[in-house]
Amino acid sequence: MAEAEVPGRRRLRAVLLLLSVLLLAVDAGRAPLLEPDEGRYAEIPREMLASGDFVTPRLNGVRYFEKPPLLYWCVAASFRLLGETEAAARLPVKLASLGLVAAVFLFARRRFGEDTALRSAFVVASSLLVAGLSRILLIDPLLALAVTGTVFGLAAFFEADEACDARGASRARWLAVLSAAAGVLLKGPVALLLPGAPFLLFLWIAGRLRSSLRLLAPGPVLAFLVVTVPWHVLVAVRNPGFLGYYFLDQNLLRYLTPRHHRTGSPLYFAAVLLAGLLPWTAFLGRLKEVWPGRSRAAWRASGSTGYLLAFSAFTFLFFSASKSKLIPYVLPAWPALGVLLGAGIDRALRRGARLRAETLGAGLLSVLLLAAGLVTGLGDGWLPRLHAVLPGLVLLSGLLLGALLLLGPLGRSLPLEARVGGPWLLVLAGAVLVWPSAAGSLTPGPVLARLGESVSPLVQYHDYLRVVSFYAGHETLVVEPGDEELRFDAATGSPSPGTLTEEAFGRLLGDARRPLRVVARKDAVPGLLRRMDGGVVRVTSDAAGRFALLERVPAEAPAPALALGPAPGGRGSGVSPVPAYRP
Repeated sequence: MAEAEVPGRRRLRAVLLLLSVLLLAVDAGRAPLLEPDEGRYAEIPREMLASGDFVTPRLNGVRYFEKPPLLYWCVAASFRLLGETEAAARLPVKLASLGLVAAVFLFARRRFGEDTALRSAFVVASSLLVAGLSRILLIDPLLALAVTGTVFGLAAFFEADEACDARGASRARWLAVLSAAAGVLLKGPVALLLPGAPFLLFLWIAGRLRSSLRLLAPGPVLAFLVVTVPWHVLVAVRNPGFLGYYFLDQNLLRYLTPRHHRTGSPLYFAAVLLAGLLPWTAFLGRLKEVWPGRSRAAWRASGSTGYLLAFSAFTFLFFSASKSKLIPYVLPAWPALGVLLGAGIDRALRRGARLRAETLGAGLLSVLLLAAGLVTGLGDGWLPRLHAVLPGLVLLSGLLLGALLLLGPLGRSLPLEARVGGPWLLVLAGAVLVWPSAAGSLTPGPVLARLGESVSPLVQYHDYLRVVSFYAGHETLVVEPGDEELRFDAATGSPSPGTLTEEAFGRLLGDARRPLRVVARKDAVPGLLRRMDGGVVRVTSDAAGRFALLERVPAEAPAPALALGPAPGGRGSGVSPVPAYRP
């Protein structure tokens, strides 16, 4: 009996999948929000709740149109239910990550059976990219879920249409269309392009291009428009200049030009694939098991497999050609890759393949990662500095165990998932334990801890840290910010709220009667202290020595409170009870 068909091993796969899902869901402690992305995607929903305006996103009071609002709405709903905490901010991302695993399992089970479904879902849940991004507040996990719903819906539509199953085609059509609508409200037109272009290509190769016309039924198309159009119309009416800025600058020019300073090698996403698919990287060659061949008839007969291949390849090629590259961009391809890789490994095992080369490769990767972990974590003192030696040893022990099981005789009698995935779950568990300390080292924790302890005016000196606004619970003044995210109002001829000139800031510093807090880079602190005449100034620095908080206590009776004035649109100060971060 082939390994894939041994009854007891199905239960083992289920247990491993359950453990990997548990690691996606749990936290080992409170990790502060990271700058800039997490701070931005938490602060915008906080300002939405404070202002009651859920149409126009604002960051520190400035209109922010780089992304549509669905992520902000999800985080705002989580804040309303659970409070404005880090866990609440990240909840939509965790749910989306779990949704990816569930979608892979359900899609693969219907087409390949439960063994392949368990393997495919385990590949996705345990892969480094999915496990890592499930802990960071980003749009990409939600976009990946929306795109996956569209891709799986289109694949199911093709299969049902080929089988003349009108009812199945209708259900699949609704899934694809509503998922596409959610994707558009998460990241704009790319949510249509990623699944749509390869679907049309696949239909053309398969000689079934006319099927696309049956996809455009009036009901689903109307539903798509009802979901996506109202926000675009409302925000355009309220904010002249939105349409050109959003569609041209933030979509087309972001892709075609390096203006956002995120360029990379054409092989950038090849490296992301190899690293992000760990521990399954060595098994990528088994995608050949699901390759349909060269004939159009073979591609047509391949059904959903052919489309998933076309979609995965298109996603990597599309973003590789972009002038703007970030690691999470290719996450939408992970569920499709998981299904294909699970099916490929399963087919190889069923025909008796021993997968020795792949096992050797996975073992060597474990040895390399173990060596790198020992040098960086212990040799360079990274783990001791984080006070995370014990969790780090858990991580390293998982790599050691993986090397032993994959390269030595101990693991020869164990099924593939136990040799590859079992030790890797120990690695992920160690990473979960290390993460709160690691995140704290990347964020000005001691500075954030004091932000909720005072209501005196808060000024950020040149650098705008989004996490500062969130943990302070209100918008902050910024001295002549160089941040492009705070320039939309100025670019459209509107006054930017909360922006101070150097001259106005100098008057604030020189008024010894006024309490004042300033967040600045450490190298600017000596000059600022010389300018803060009078009073007692307390300086709090972060552990990395990058930023400091200067707090002035007046020597005399304080001057009248600094009048910030109402924010645009009649909004108030935007103060809300964000709990202070405690490192």
